[in-house]
Amino acid sequence: MADLNTETITGGRPGSGAHRVVALCGPYLSGKTSLLESILYATGAIGRRGSTRAGTSIGDGATEARKRGMGTEINVASVDYLGDQWTFLDVPGSIEFQHDAFAALAVCDTAVLVCEPSPERVVSLTPLLKYIEDRHIPHIIFVNKIDSAEVRVRDMLAALQAISTRKLLLRQVPIRRAATDGSEETVGYVDLVSERAYRYKTSGASDLIEMPAEILPREAEARREMLETLSEFDDTLLEQLIEDVAPEKSLIYRDLHDEFGADQIAPVLLGAGDRENGVRRLLKALRHDTPFVDVTAKRRSLSSNGVAMAECFKVLHQSHAGKLSLCRVWSGTLSEGQSLGGQRVGSLLRPFGQRLDKITEAKAGEIVALAKVEALSSGQTLAASGISASADFPTADPPVFALALAAKNRNDEVKLSGALHKIVEEDPSLAFEARGETHELLIKGQGEMHLKVAVDKLAGRYNVAVDTVATRVAYRETIQAGTQQHARYKRQTGGHGQFADIKVEIKPLPRGSGFRFVDKIVGGVVPRNFIPAV
Repeated sequence: MADLNTETITGGRPGSGAHRVVALCGPYLSGKTSLLESILYATGAIGRRGSTRAGTSIGDGATEARKRGMGTEINVASVDYLGDQWTFLDVPGSIEFQHDAFAALAVCDTAVLVCEPSPERVVSLTPLLKYIEDRHIPHIIFVNKIDSAEVRVRDMLAALQAISTRKLLLRQVPIRRAATDGSEETVGYVDLVSERAYRYKTSGASDLIEMPAEILPREAEARREMLETLSEFDDTLLEQLIEDVAPEKSLIYRDLHDEFGADQIAPVLLGAGDRENGVRRLLKALRHDTPFVDVTAKRRSLSSNGVAMAECFKVLHQSHAGKLSLCRVWSGTLSEGQSLGGQRVGSLLRPFGQRLDKITEAKAGEIVALAKVEALSSGQTLAASGISASADFPTADPPVFALALAAKNRNDEVKLSGALHKIVEEDPSLAFEARGETHELLIKGQGEMHLKVAVDKLAGRYNVAVDTVATRVAYRETIQAGTQQHARYKRQTGGHGQFADIKVEIKPLPRGSGFRFVDKIVGGVVPRNFIPAV
């Protein structure tokens, strides 16, 4: 069993008010933003649940996201749940916007991987899961849209385990019944630790019900498998299982907490985000098991000796607020107007979707936007010693797709250059280049959709309308095969005359190595002004 030492719990206990951060990630269309909306509604952060289809959700609030019905950048929202402060980071699901997802994962305490109940689509989780596991980020897998799923949970679990190096731990089994059309629908679940059954409601907390008799054998088998998995890390639990002694629930909860925090297990929960089903069970699991900020800082090897330190993971440029650096405060307290590392901290803003709420200070664990700290960019840490690069912050993948840009109004060409600098600072997986060979201005990114969103930002946020065309091919001549020529030159000019034995060799070099001229003249005198002509 993982060692729960003093350093592990110094950040606080559930109910202490300490601030924790959760990243909601998963493939496109897995339902992350709908899940966030239900979390905000269930915790009382909003009075009415919005809809991604209607464009009324807190997440995906940017114009570019609303237009496409998909996330295009990190969305931030903070809530209070049972006395604890939480910030949820809803990240884009498209692989073209993956850098934002990795940046959010770098600063979170726990990740919730949201997936659809389809074994065939599980493989789309692989890039995120590999990143999370390589960095030992504690994570929960939330199987979404379970209300209408007919797939067997056992098949879903097997598909997930095939791509995960961690032991997956099923926390619930679904309660199903026949629907009027002859299919099956999920109407509730059994919690395998508490051994309680719940019936889903269209909205609100699930109702506690009597355990259905027909589910008892399946529940007993699933619970046994859960306990056997936990016993691999706890000898006491293993002995109790061997001796057929029913373990105390407190021991099971403790093992869940310890092994989850040590990234040895990944719990699997079920629900339907757009109906609030399973949302409160997810929140309770997060509240009980999510590590606190000091534990995460230790995992990231971030040391500050208790003084103020914040890490920027995203830059935004807004017309009314200027440059905003989204940061996680790792230790100490940031105050408005404070000078830190030679940088003056201007306004402190707490993001909630597209809204920015002004605050006077931000404590350890919080996500905050720092206004107009011009020298601070994503992947950098601000501390008393100054600004430094974060050692393990994700680097952007090199661009794989390009478009040529031209301002529709020639008077906007200078403005276009400035806007491109800001867009690339917001999203380092974008780049731009002035290509002299073809006289083109190129914008480069991770795919066609990625670049279309960037072009929309140029028009919508920076008032620079552009035309886009496919890039030209910069054709170049090159030497395909080597050759040699040998000749002699004789000329009588009176006196000694002129004589030369000439050998010229031409051969190709490796691609990208450029042009190389080698002068091998031996003996004799050749006027230097003749050599450049050769």
